Amino acid sequence: MGSLPQAFIVQKRVILALILREVHTIYGDARLGYLWVLIQSVFGIGVFWAVRSFLRAQDPHGMPVAVFLIVGFGVWYVISDCINKCMSAVRANIPLLTFPQVTELDVMLSRVLVIYVTQLLVSVILLGIAISFDIEVELYSTGLLLACLALLPLFGLGCGSLLSALAVFIPALDRIVPLVMRLLFFLSGVFFSVSSFTKDIADALSYNPILQLVELSRCALSFSYPRDGLSLTYVSAITLGVLCLGLLLERYVRSRRER
Repeated sequence: MGSLPQAFIVQKRVILALILREVHTIYGDARLGYLWVLIQSVFGIGVFWAVRSFLRAQDPHGMPVAVFLIVGFGVWYVISDCINKCMSAVRANIPLLTFPQVTELDVMLSRVLVIYVTQLLVSVILLGIAISFDIEVELYSTGLLLACLALLPLFGLGCGSLLSALAVFIPALDRIVPLVMRLLFFLSGVFFSVSSFTKDIADALSYNPILQLVELSRCALSFSYPRDGLSLTYVSAITLGVLCLGLLLERYVRSRRER
């Protein structure tokens, strides 16, 4: 028991060092650097905002379209980037894994933290720009918003570690997962409200935990946004289950990766 504090100190130093490394490597190779993250979000929001304007769609449930899309894309990018980066984390950091203090989980966790903080800052910047243009941003439930913000990186880490471990047994997942993520983009409420569908379709779509996180985050920022079919308990249970399963399987496949 006496060695636990020392172990935590070593773990903290390893993760901090990996975070500093990931800050320079994840987006450092791009010419625009971290500005590319902001441009990517602005482009996605702009395209779907233009489509909605062309179709003369009304503000969804009284929420400004800008805020609606910023929340949707912010949640989506956190989860999708965490999954993609976790799946490639081990392969991209093989030299570092030769050090006994560095584990596969450390590499994944550092990537998740960098992605999460980056996307959170981008969303805050975009919301600040929206406010500067007199677009109203409400805060209905601070507790719900904080809960969603806490679940986002945990869900991304859980899915990423689980899929990364499964890819050891099923290498084709490296190609299948990007295809599935493209499909999920159109099914996760990034640019639509689930309440705009009939009850049968809405109920089926609501089984998607990503859609639940998107819609719950919007509920936290709007007094009038509908909450039918949404459950923070459901998302929390799914997140806890995926995270536990992912971490257990990740630990199980470490020796197989070393081979």
